[in-house]
Amino acid sequence: MANKKGQSLVELMIAIGLCSVILPALITGFVSFQSGKPQQQERTSALSLLRQTEEQIRNLKENSWDGLKPVDIDLHPIVYGTGWSLAPAADTVDSFTRKVVLTNVFRDSDNNIISVGTSSQIDPSTLLATVTVSWTQPHISSVQSAIYLSRHTNGIHIEDTQSDFGLGTNLGTQTTDSGGGGVLLGSGLALNTKWCEPSFSPVSIDLPEIPTAVSASPGNVYVSMGNSTSANASFAQVIVSTQPLAFTLNGRLNGGYQTTSVFGEPGWGYITTNNTSGKRLVIVNLNRFDSPGIFHEEGSFSLDSSVISDPATSIFVLNNRGYLTIGNYLYVLDLSNHASPSQIGGRIQFSDNSLGFSPAKQTYVRQVGTDTYVFVAINGRFIPEMVIVNATNNNVSGKWNIAGNGVVRNGTVTHGGVDVDPNYCSTLQATMGVYVKPDGSRAYISDANAADFKEFFVIDTDKTHNFSNPTVIGNPPTTCHPLNGGGWESGGLNALQSVVTLPLENRAIVVGTGGTEQYVVLDLGNEAAPSRCGGISYPGGLTGVASTQEANGEVFAYVITTTKNQALKVIQGGPDVASGKYKASGTFESGTFDAKSNVIFNRLLPSVSLPAGTDVKFQIATADAISGNCNSVTFNYVGPDTSSASFYPSTGGIIPLSSSGAFKNPSRCFRYKAFLTTTDTNVTPFINSVTVNYSL
Repeated sequence: MANKKGQSLVELMIAIGLCSVILPALITGFVSFQSGKPQQQERTSALSLLRQTEEQIRNLKENSWDGLKPVDIDLHPIVYGTGWSLAPAADTVDSFTRKVVLTNVFRDSDNNIISVGTSSQIDPSTLLATVTVSWTQPHISSVQSAIYLSRHTNGIHIEDTQSDFGLGTNLGTQTTDSGGGGVLLGSGLALNTKWCEPSFSPVSIDLPEIPTAVSASPGNVYVSMGNSTSANASFAQVIVSTQPLAFTLNGRLNGGYQTTSVFGEPGWGYITTNNTSGKRLVIVNLNRFDSPGIFHEEGSFSLDSSVISDPATSIFVLNNRGYLTIGNYLYVLDLSNHASPSQIGGRIQFSDNSLGFSPAKQTYVRQVGTDTYVFVAINGRFIPEMVIVNATNNNVSGKWNIAGNGVVRNGTVTHGGVDVDPNYCSTLQATMGVYVKPDGSRAYISDANAADFKEFFVIDTDKTHNFSNPTVIGNPPTTCHPLNGGGWESGGLNALQSVVTLPLENRAIVVGTGGTEQYVVLDLGNEAAPSRCGGISYPGGLTGVASTQEANGEVFAYVITTTKNQALKVIQGGPDVASGKYKASGTFESGTFDAKSNVIFNRLLPSVSLPAGTDVKFQIATADAISGNCNSVTFNYVGPDTSSASFYPSTGGIIPLSSSGAFKNPSRCFRYKAFLTTTDTNVTPFINSVTVNYSL
């Protein structure tokens, strides 16, 4: 009995010990359970407020994207009209603190979202909204969400076919249907477009009369006509279209003038006449017609025979000044009023007649720095063959003179002129043409001396930088039979005119009558001894040549014949390097994309193939519509920092927002410009497609 009592006591003591261990844990758990229930309730309520806030932000995005701005402060949603807006600072809802933070979203070149980026990587049509709801009782805690907001309507404009790209403008580039369509660098270095392998284009044009002279500017050819006063037409303008090549006779001038030279510029044509009294220069208005196809004679410059009885022989126009040669004098005209041109100051004598009549055959005017010089090719049988006139001050003729204060007297020139034959090897010199490099460092003259003297010379006009001592490169001949010294001998061609080809100026074209070839291309690699590198036979003879580079980068030579039929013919040339298929650089300007309303342009997304040594970069332009369309807007191209000095890489990039200046985004009208380059002219970059993403 006693043992049983002892055992019970032990069991009681064990039970009490166990309770002392288990009971506190049970009590603590019960208390924690009782406390966790309110915390869970708070969390549930906080999540409900979080979802409600997200919906309010989405509602704001749907109704007014402009109401969402990334700022460095806390925000909270408020009712605004019939929708929602965001007000500064966090707010309190019941026992909760709520805040919204809007931040920019950055994307890499593959359009992937990245956490950190530069200003140029900001996506203007995506924002990150971070919503936080926090509370303090029973315990401090919070819930948070991050949502990406994008504009509710997105669109894309894609150009990826030849017809798409065909709406743009090529300058040194071309479009193709290869690979589904694209843009690449232009040809011009290929075998069939080298100056040294010339051929006549199948395209030619008939003229109303026999041409007497030719001039050209991009997109235009100007021809003087009429070798007798009975001629029905004296001037014609021909419009040149490329890709494919086509000529269109835009209009002509009647009047029966016997013409000697022509010059053209946008809107105006100028012809000189063989008159010995009265009209010496006739000005043609190319924007005014007296009847269909017949231009209006806008004005003229006349001199009585008592002043000078010689015919006018050449005209060159630069900066609203006309440089007109009559006999052996240079007249400078003010052309600010084309209807009534007036002579400025006195005339300048550039040659005398002591060794025979010595008029100018052609003039070329260059502005070198701030100075203006007139290069005069003299058609006399004796010296000098070319004279340079300083006409820098166009309003004070007393300051005009032959360069270096030279004087021409008794058939000689002191300073400012060149004598290609000081040893009198020939008596048949008749300088017919002159061309001058833009920097004035070289002049090129051609002579009709097929019988006993060279026909083409390169003149160094940069010895002293004031053109006072031009000299023949390779030196004039010292031995007459056979001739030595510089220049090119034609072997029978009477050289009537010459030009130097653009853009490299490494080839000269000489045309004339007689000889085996009447169109000869010279390689100017050795200026002392230019050599033939190609030519064409045209037995009827070619009496004039002009060359220019068209807006798309193509280069042509225009020649005139001695007949009315096929009077104007064309030859396509090229930069003429030893090898290569493509131009070294070029640009492509897209057509206009009209979004029909103001939109946010988000991103430029090109697809470009870049062989080694090639590159493509881009600029964009946007503009507001004018009179409800994009037809007349002006586009100013910029890069990702909205300046004209920056460029998008070949991968494109984000288009920034801008509300002021020439570049505006949002806007309605859009263009892009691509700049293509290669260091290896056998390969070209290729633009497969260009996409622009935009949002309403």
